[in-house]
Amino acid sequence: MTRTAFACCGAALAISRIEITLPIPLTFFRLLTADQAEWLDADGSIQRGPLTDLAPQASGASLILIAPGEAVTLHRALLPSPKRSTWARAIPYALEDQVAEDIETLHFALSALPDGAHLPAAVVAHDALRGWLDRCNQAGLTPTAIVPEPLLLPWREGEWSVLLEPQRVVVRTGSWEGFATERDLLELLLNQALVEAGDAKPQRLRVWGGTLSPLAATDVELLREDGPPEPLQWLASSYLPTKVINLLQGAYSRQAHWGR
Repeated sequence: MTRTAFACCGAALAISRIEITLPIPLTFFRLLTADQAEWLDADGSIQRGPLTDLAPQASGASLILIAPGEAVTLHRALLPSPKRSTWARAIPYALEDQVAEDIETLHFALSALPDGAHLPAAVVAHDALRGWLDRCNQAGLTPTAIVPEPLLLPWREGEWSVLLEPQRVVVRTGSWEGFATERDLLELLLNQALVEAGDAKPQRLRVWGGTLSPLAATDVELLREDGPPEPLQWLASSYLPTKVINLLQGAYSRQAHWGR
């Protein structure tokens, strides 16, 4: 066989080894009540029903559970050390004065990278996180990620985002900050957040899902934005893996789950 033939044969073998990796589809879902959930199906429409109905529809997909903003608090702690290996141990004590519960009852999840001199963190009660995972396990579901709701709203410098639902509202106030609350408490909490922001308060609020009444901080412009009709569709469309915190870390990571 000639050298040219060898070369062609080698090229053919190399081509035969090429594997085409298709992107894994994402399925976003929220837990509504003790036995009800809502999720996006393959064509992007909303389905609601028992969580067990999601399992056969989500085969082969990565499941992204959106954690309610009322159950997760978002913080930016001063970076405790240049050594990443110390962060998980140090951050609970760095945030101890900012959380109402005993830190032993709380789970602290960290962003993948620092934000300047700060380290973004999401805090949730162990009981709440275990409860969500138990409900998923009972339905035959294993989430790839659990992400805090407010971090799925868009954010730009000088702007805050507000997503209005019939009974509740989700607000993003920073690149790694935000909250959720009842509609009746929105004006109080939003005005309080604007006062606390001081010189860093936004020039405008972008509002999806309805309109807001003028706020006490009248120099903040209100912009009504158009978007998908369903909040879950809108949250899923804003998902960026690098801009969220996955709560499944430490003892709740997939590696720890496989180890058990």
